[in-house]
Amino acid sequence: MDGMWFEPPQSKPFYRRAWFFTLLALAVLAALAGMVGFTYLQQVYGSKAEALDLSRLRDMETASIVFDRNGQQLGKIYIQNRDTISRADMPPAIVPALIAALVIGFLNATLGAVLKFFTFPLSIITFGLFLLVINALMIEMATWFVPGFDVRGFWPAFIAAIILAIVQLFFKQDKKKS
Repeated sequence: MDGMWFEPPQSKPFYRRAWFFTLLALAVLAALAGMVGFTYLQQVYGSKAEALDLSRLRDMETASIVFDRNGQQLGKIYIQNRDTISRADMPPAIVPALIAALVIGFLNATLGAVLKFFTFPLSIITFGLFLLVINALMIEMATWFVPGFDVRGFWPAFIAAIILAIVQLFFKQDKKKS
């Protein structure tokens, strides 16, 4: 009668399974490779950075060449035509805007890419309009990380996502022509 009551075998917890150890070993190897690569690059370029004389930047005679969209040279801007400004002379809203642009780009490249991957079927059903929602969420999320950058609500962020998509569309068309 003891054999009538069959107990299912106990399964191992996930952290004792072979796939978990394989994934953990790959993560450790990737971290070690990253540390070795960073150390190598730091040694190679660290000495070059220490040898660079930043005071010579003002004496440079190279010009910035300005081109139009057709590749025609419009002009050159030499160092004599430039004015350097300190951070204190900048408008107060420009610094948070620049930081917000970096944060939005980082969020779109990391979390936005993951969200776009998992919501791909929804993006197909909505003909890509759901991607604007994801971009709006990334813009709203940037307000959490950047003090001084404020988007008041979802709809202003959605409009900003539309404007961002239009600007990206023009840049992509410009790259195709060149």
